[in-house]
Amino acid sequence: MDGLILVLTALAGCLMPVQPAVNAVAAQLMGSPYLASFFSFLTGTLVLGLLCLALRLPWPDGKVLTGLPWWVWTAGSMGAFFVTMTIVAVPRLGAMSVMALLIAGQMGMSLVMDHFGWLGIPSQPISMGRVLGAILLFSGVVLIFLALGHLFIGLMWDGGVYKIDFNYVAQRWASPFWQTWDLVLLWLAQLHGGNGMRTIIADYARKDSTRFWLNSLLAVSMLLVLVVGTYVLLTFDPNIS
Repeated sequence: MDGLILVLTALAGCLMPVQPAVNAVAAQLMGSPYLASFFSFLTGTLVLGLLCLALRLPWPDGKVLTGLPWWVWTAGSMGAFFVTMTIVAVPRLGAMSVMALLIAGQMGMSLVMDHFGWLGIPSQPISMGRVLGAILLFSGVVLIFLALGHLFIGLMWDGGVYKIDFNYVAQRWASPFWQTWDLVLLWLAQLHGGNGMRTIIADYARKDSTRFWLNSLLAVSMLLVLVVGTYVLLTFDPNIS
């Protein structure tokens, strides 16, 4: 049962970027993101209604409904805001950027809710470890976006690899935008790659002395790549002959 829940949860995560894209197409055809959001919720309500009937769930009586806290009824409004904003944002920002922003908001709000113990959540005060974990998770999403964009532009866009030569690199790095893109990509790749190697060393190196020297070698290699890569990116002369 737990395995099925894991699979279905992963499937739900896969559908997160799909739903806004589908709704964005509906909004384009209907001429309004609000109409698309309305019909999205309408079909969702019908599906859930049929599911409740199929499972023969008992309908709550009036006392239960009237006894609910007022803020429970705001969940539907939050869902409407979420769906509508994704419909508006995906055509303008792209699915990956929207997902990255959503994850950033989720991580930030989750830390706040855990810290104060809102809505019955057990209180877990914000710590440096939890903040760093959230930063690593968000930066990992950003890294995926930058890496996939880099691969798509380099391998598939406008001629693919056949256009890559010195002039292509010179024109790319003459732009502050692409310099920043590649610089952030370099630093995040080293950060996450180095953290992964550190975990492998901690798991498989049995002796303390072995872990020390492997971690030292890892730190030196990361520092060397970061220093050389950053220097090349920031001092590159596109007019060099």
